[in-house]
Amino acid sequence: MEITQVDDYDQSELIQAVMADPALSGRIIQMANSAMYGAQNSVQTVREAALRIGSKTLRTLALGFSLLDQGQENRGGLDHHSFWSRSLATAVATSSLAFERRVSAPAEAFTCGLLMGIGQLAFASLYPDRYAKFMGWDVSFHDARLAKLEHCAFGLNHVQVSSLMMEDWGFPKASQLAVLGSIEPCEGALVEGQDGEALRRILRGGRAIADVLTIDRESASEL
Repeated sequence: MEITQVDDYDQSELIQAVMADPALSGRIIQMANSAMYGAQNSVQTVREAALRIGSKTLRTLALGFSLLDQGQENRGGLDHHSFWSRSLATAVATSSLAFERRVSAPAEAFTCGLLMGIGQLAFASLYPDRYAKFMGWDVSFHDARLAKLEHCAFGLNHVQVSSLMMEDWGFPKASQLAVLGSIEPCEGALVEGQDGEALRRILRGGRAIADVLTIDRESASEL
């Protein structure tokens, strides 16, 4: 994670760091082999994946996955497995929309989709007892109702926290504002122009698709 946060990082050093993490390596290779990169031959190694997706995309994806993996424990009533499943589903749906509509870089859309809910991990870690009460109520993963409850309790909602965390990590302003406006329209997201607004729209679309997919899956598992 430290390697990805400096501008003059060494690509070979980043590749070595990714290779040292089997789970991260698998995710990067899986992304490189996805339809959005349109290659007929599958890559087998992180180095091959880096050549296909580019160093900037490798850095972005590595940072996104690493940040999300920091919250492995179930805290504040937040089930990490469900959280991860929904985050990944949102990321995949968002990147697919970006690829199909050609309105944003798929890797950027993937990472924003992956991290747009990370503010929930922050709340669950900092205020486990209070946040557990929200998780016991009928609120969906990115629902506006949850955001209102969070704002009443903490003065901020989870996407606002996610946006602030992304700012601290050096993400582009357009990405921060797109995440910030992913629940409700945000004037700031429009300031960044059509690209930022397009990213905000596909984040909302990806979130909606992911909610349907994960809710259906969880409902089926309870039957």
